[in-house]
Amino acid sequence: MIKQFLGLFFCLILFNVSVAQNKAIRISNEELKREVFIKNNKRLRVKTIYGNKLSGRLEIVDDDKVSVGGIVIRLEDLQMIKRNPLITSLSTSVLLFCPGVLFLVGGVILIASGDEDVEKAGFVFAAVGVGFGYLAAVSPNFFKGYKKHRNWKFEIIEIGQ
Repeated sequence: MIKQFLGLFFCLILFNVSVAQNKAIRISNEELKREVFIKNNKRLRVKTIYGNKLSGRLEIVDDDKVSVGGIVIRLEDLQMIKRNPLITSLSTSVLLFCPGVLFLVGGVILIASGDEDVEKAGFVFAAVGVGFGYLAAVSPNFFKGYKKHRNWKFEIIEIGQ
């Protein structure tokens, strides 16, 4: 009896997954004849026509509204969409932050040495370290942004698994 119940349960789950519809944003450009799909729950950076810059997970609310980072935005108010994967964000931040700390600490040690020529090099090292730290805090995103003024159109569609 339990085996039959578990078998039926797993069959229902498999059936549900196979026929379930997921929503996504289709980004298309007719001039370039290109389409890009961004599925629900992916990390994004967006810019609105009001100048607001938001980043977070994409949640599709309904046919003309999305939520990014918990803030609901109409699709027509989006000016730019850019992917922002977590692994890329973390790796670029770490790869910039660690050398920044090393340069900053090395610069402080050189400044503390007391020799005038070495102090100048220490200030240069410290400045480079601060620059790396700033870049790590800004967290650069090298992914392509899809912008409305470059004829990219955004629409919500339903896709199968």
